[in-house]
Amino acid sequence: SAESPDLALIKESMSEELNFGLVHLSPREREILSLMYGLDGEMPKGLEEVAARYGMSSERTRQVKEHAFRRLRRYFNQYNIKPFNS
Repeated sequence: SAESPDLALIKESMSEELNFGLVHLSPREREILSLMYGLDGEMPKGLEEVAARYGMSSERTRQVKEHAFRRLRRYFNQYNIKPFNS
């Protein structure tokens, strides 16, 4: 079935808010999240695959991912944006 106009608008708004948050991350943080969660439209990659691409340990890659999430949460809280609670 086709997506309702309201749902399409919510998804678009969430995507825009996420993109605004992503620009506040370092290029490496942004790329790691994009790869791990398929934000670039590609299939999500596993932790080990992303780590190998960057020549980092899985643990270091996980730490970068967690740091990026903390930065995103701080950005969203600062501007009272709730993209995941709509």
